[in-house]
Amino acid sequence: MSRKKHVIPRNEYKRTRREFFHNEEREKRIEIERKENEIKRANELEQQKKNENRVKENMQKARIEKLTKEEIKKQEEESQSHPTIDLDDDRLATNNHEDKEDKEDKEFVEEKEVSEQQDKEEDFIDETQHITYKNVENKDNVTNDDQDFVINKQLGARHDEKVEEKAQNSNDILNKMISKIERHWPIIAILLAIILIFILVWSIFQNVNPPNESRKSIEEAQSQKGFQKPITNVMEAVEKSKNSVVGVSHDDSDVTSKEESTQKEKEENSGVGSGVVYKVKDDKAYIATNAHVLANDKKPIITATNGKKFDGKVVGSDQWSDIAVVTIALDNKTKFKPIKFEDSDNLILGETAIVIGSPLGSEFQNSISTGVVSGLDRKVPVDFNNDNEYDWELKAIQTDAAVNPGNSGGPILDSQGNLIGIVSLKINMPNVEGMGFAIPSNEASDYINKLESDGKIARPEMGVMAKNFNTLKDEEKAQIYLPDQYKTGMVITGVEDKSNASKAGIKFNDVIVEIDGKLIENNLQFRKELYNNHKSGDKIDLTIIRNGKKVNKSLTLK
Repeated sequence: MSRKKHVIPRNEYKRTRREFFHNEEREKRIEIERKENEIKRANELEQQKKNENRVKENMQKARIEKLTKEEIKKQEEESQSHPTIDLDDDRLATNNHEDKEDKEDKEFVEEKEVSEQQDKEEDFIDETQHITYKNVENKDNVTNDDQDFVINKQLGARHDEKVEEKAQNSNDILNKMISKIERHWPIIAILLAIILIFILVWSIFQNVNPPNESRKSIEEAQSQKGFQKPITNVMEAVEKSKNSVVGVSHDDSDVTSKEESTQKEKEENSGVGSGVVYKVKDDKAYIATNAHVLANDKKPIITATNGKKFDGKVVGSDQWSDIAVVTIALDNKTKFKPIKFEDSDNLILGETAIVIGSPLGSEFQNSISTGVVSGLDRKVPVDFNNDNEYDWELKAIQTDAAVNPGNSGGPILDSQGNLIGIVSLKINMPNVEGMGFAIPSNEASDYINKLESDGKIARPEMGVMAKNFNTLKDEEKAQIYLPDQYKTGMVITGVEDKSNASKAGIKFNDVIVEIDGKLIENNLQFRKELYNNHKSGDKIDLTIIRNGKKVNKSLTLK
């Protein structure tokens, strides 16, 4: 009797169904091998591509070389087929036709060979995409494609060898130079140090004793006379500037030529002076001198170093700065050299000062006196009209070098022969010696430029004539009453018609006692306040005394 099989329902089956057996170690090993195979295949493909590219390059080089050889051979055949040019026209035409046909045939053959060669290359590339290269031991079974590959490979190798050889040669040369430098570096360092020291010493010597034409001229003059003396800085400075200094005079001013002139007349002669050439341009020489030397003369006589006289033309003159500019026409026989202006702000007390000029007239032209710079930024009061009252204050440098009448307008030089000032005046009093004054080069340069461009130096004007109250006569003073607060002032002695002063209501015998609240007591204060502190177009406030009463007025300077 068969026994009925007891089946447990699926939903009541308690045991976990056994899963398929997995070997994790084996799976990891298989995964690693798979990745290695992929990398290997990628490397093989990359190497295969490199080989293909190299084969292409070598075959292209071989093709170019082959074409070049065939072209040379073709030219040789053409030259052999035409041994002479002495042919008649029919034969020449026949040969030309044959040459043309041969040429076309050869070109057809060459094109065919090139196309076949390209087909071979393409077949070869197609084959190399699916196979790898192996060494062939049996040379009798090598195909034509393999032979081309071997030839191209050899050509590529030769080319690489040449490139490597060139690189190796250049590296060898560089290595040799480096090795020599490393071996002999102490000697090289010593040589370089000697060269640098030599250059340094030479440059210092050139700066301390620069070669100049002045020294050369002095040496040549001494050589011609047959003697040799030490050359000083003063000698060089004078030689450098001798063609820059001129004499300035008038037709009747050179009293030194008069037989019966006295020494006093010579000293009092203000129409003789000196000048300095500061520019040469457009066949003209531009000369700076003093305004008081020219006075009112518009055509002064200029005397050059060689004694030749020129007619001068006044470009501009300014009394208050005591500077004037004159021009002369140049000729081919007289040499003028522009002088160099030195910065007068850099002057040092005690440095050399050289005065060149024509004291007492042309008889003593180009006289030299030396001294030192004995004062800076001096304020020297000047009386222009000899009324015993100072009219202006001149900024100047002081020197103890001898300054005499006739030196006015001439230069003061430093030890290098450069201009540091223009001689203007000296103190002429008993028991006073060696006190000469010159306009500093910086101020003189500014005045010269303005006179050259404008013909004058513009200064503000009120439109009045004024006089110091203390210089009036007693009968004139009696007409004016001043309060006790003011002891003096500037008395109005005249008012210009239609001037700004007239418009402001300024009248005759008004006394100006203040300008903008500053006390005015004399001509010098009056002009300094106007010229130094104001300019044309400025509005000023005046305090005036009229009939003993204080009145305030305002006006605009012209």
